[in-house]
Amino acid sequence: MAAIDSVYNYYLTTYGNTVSRYDTHKKSELRTTWNNIVKTNKESPLYKIDKSSGDSNVSKFVIDLKEKARAINNVISSLNTDGEGLEAAFSKKVAFSSNPDVISTKYVGENADESNTEGFDLEVIDIAKPQINRGTFLRSDASNLAPGNYTFDLTDSSNTYEFQFSIANKDTNLDIQNKLASLINNANISLKAEILNSGDATALQITSTNTGLLPDEEKLFDITTEDGSASSFIVDTLGIGNTYQNAQNSSFFLNGSPKESYANTFTINKEFEVTLLEPSKSGETTRVGFKPNVDAVFDNVSELVDAYNSILATADDYQGTPQHANHLRHDFSQTAFSFEAEFADFGIDVSNNGKLSLNKDAMSHAITNSEVKDEMFNILGKFKDALDIKSKKVSVDPMRYVNKVVVAYKNPGQNFATPYITSNYSGMMCDIGT
Repeated sequence: MAAIDSVYNYYLTTYGNTVSRYDTHKKSELRTTWNNIVKTNKESPLYKIDKSSGDSNVSKFVIDLKEKARAINNVISSLNTDGEGLEAAFSKKVAFSSNPDVISTKYVGENADESNTEGFDLEVIDIAKPQINRGTFLRSDASNLAPGNYTFDLTDSSNTYEFQFSIANKDTNLDIQNKLASLINNANISLKAEILNSGDATALQITSTNTGLLPDEEKLFDITTEDGSASSFIVDTLGIGNTYQNAQNSSFFLNGSPKESYANTFTINKEFEVTLLEPSKSGETTRVGFKPNVDAVFDNVSELVDAYNSILATADDYQGTPQHANHLRHDFSQTAFSFEAEFADFGIDVSNNGKLSLNKDAMSHAITNSEVKDEMFNILGKFKDALDIKSKKVSVDPMRYVNKVVVAYKNPGQNFATPYITSNYSGMMCDIGT
């Protein structure tokens, strides 16, 4: 179970929050994926993961491959249009912020090209902040707290949680702080606990993951104990009930009108998702709208190129491991090499290792040249389709790039589909034990 927990935690911490609207699918799309998995499994030989070299990164490698393939698929999905042609796909409008250090933005509506929004001006007065409780700094290797069993209540806007902990004779202040930090972090109640260091002293800091306050709220969370109890003395000594920073709402002007939000990320007109990063300089506004056509095309192509380069970067990350990183790089770089001559005409350079880079001036010239533009979009469309095929194969069977020992081959063409057994990697339960 420890190995499975390790892989699961790796997935959550690395990719758990990277979900887009293109990760939802129609029943027909899911059925096609299922059929591809069953077909792959039908002819797949029986094999075992080769662990003779002591490598323990098989599962992480497979997860990285699947996630990079998913990222490519999502970029391609965002560039697909319903019969409007390749130029429409690569010319789709892209949201921009005139000052990305103050405000970042992206378009989250249904169709940017049909949007009537001209744009808007924002002046950030203050950003939303979380509540922070910062404990007392105590000498880390000393022990200021008596052994025993203790409790405290933590109340948020909707619930009250009772935390129980014990202090042993040998526990130092740092041991106790670490114990409480783990207790709070493992509770999954929208709080983050961490240890702060100051010389030879440490303190426990608790921060809410939420920001802002409702009109009738004073705190996002409160830590209390029974007055006069031993637990009360312990909590007071640790200082975790002390509010260091109160939560506050973000405040800003939208086209001159004062507004507030509980968070720093929110949508405007159900089209633009904006994130406030820092207050504006006095009197300065940030324009949010759509980029000009040339810049939009360049950004859309850049997004596709970056997704392609990311899977080559994954191959580099696992270079020298028992995994078939060279096989992975060869499979994808050959796709780029096959378009190398055509790419050169409109500012896409293919390096010796297959990595792509863009020349904005050359691409801008191609976009504004009617004789070159149509050919450019045609080539980009073919590259997009070829990349889509490659990434879907990786998504269905990433184990093809894993070093493994074949135990038995199936009789080619004489096998039946096993509908109750998907592909061998489906649950990501790779045998990575020793």
